[in-house]
Amino acid sequence: MNGFIAKTELIAKVTKVDEKNMTEVTQSSSDPSLNYEDPYTESAFKIEKIYRDTKSKFQKNDEVIVEEFAGYTENKLTGQRTIYTPEDYELTQKGYSYLIGARESQSSPEKHVLIGHIFGKYSLEFTDAKKAESHMHGDVLKE
Repeated sequence: MNGFIAKTELIAKVTKVDEKNMTEVTQSSSDPSLNYEDPYTESAFKIEKIYRDTKSKFQKNDEVIVEEFAGYTENKLTGQRTIYTPEDYELTQKGYSYLIGARESQSSPEKHVLIGHIFGKYSLEFTDAKKAESHMHGDVLKE
C-alpha cells in the first residue's frame, strides 16, 4: 500500500456524478489512409473526503475529472456500441462511491488518471468498504 500512496497526488473518497464517452482518433503511421479510434471515459466525481492532496488543488465538494481507460465506439450505421476495457478493469458507475488514488494527466493537466488503472480505485459499495476506507486513512496518516 505504501508504494501506491507515494505515487499518488490525490487520495479521496468520491461519488461518480457524470461521465462522457470520448474517442481519440489516431492516424496509422504505416498507412495514412487508416485511422484508429481509442475510446476512453471522462468521469466526473464529487469529492466527499480528502486523504491526500499533494498539490492542494481540491476541497470537499469539488469535482475531479478522471480519464478512465475504458470506453465505447458506436457503429454509425447500426448504432451498436462496442465497449473496450483493459483486462480486469471495470468502468466506475454513476451514483457509486469510490476510494480513488490519482495523479494529474500528463496530456491534460486539468484532468487526472487513476494510479495503476485497476488498483487506483476501490468501490465503497460493498461490506468491506468501511474497513478499506479506515485502512487507507490509517496508512495516509502514517506517512
